[in-house]
Amino acid sequence: MPTGYYTREDGIVIGPDGKPCKQCNSFKALMSLGGQPVKTSDTAKPSEISETKKDETVSLEQPPDVEVLGRASWTLLHTTAANYPALPTPVQQNDMAAFLRTFAQFYPCGMCAQDLREWMSKAGNQPVLDRGWAGLGQ
Repeated sequence: MPTGYYTREDGIVIGPDGKPCKQCNSFKALMSLGGQPVKTSDTAKPSEISETKKDETVSLEQPPDVEVLGRASWTLLHTTAANYPALPTPVQQNDMAAFLRTFAQFYPCGMCAQDLREWMSKAGNQPVLDRGWAGLGQ
């Protein structure tokens, strides 16, 4: 687990600021804390919050929860891979490697980011950047 994060007995991930991590917990999990959103200065009012379904838009009033963030990230990564050139230039290969490292470094959920970095560091999980879409699926 990243420095400063911990998981309570009820499964709620607490961030370095001592508050439940909005990007590491689902909205449903946060609401289970007592039926009310977590009281912080930057939390949206209950009337501004709605659980996101497949075809709904995400409110810009608050950061997405771990489930919305995960789905959006998965979509971004797969769409990026699908549009990666079949015969990438050395510059494109370099840029993609930098993007993947940066994505894993700055992902908003600290626990997810650490898991991704650890997964990427294992043998056989590094993308093969000179093979187009197939290489990114490695």
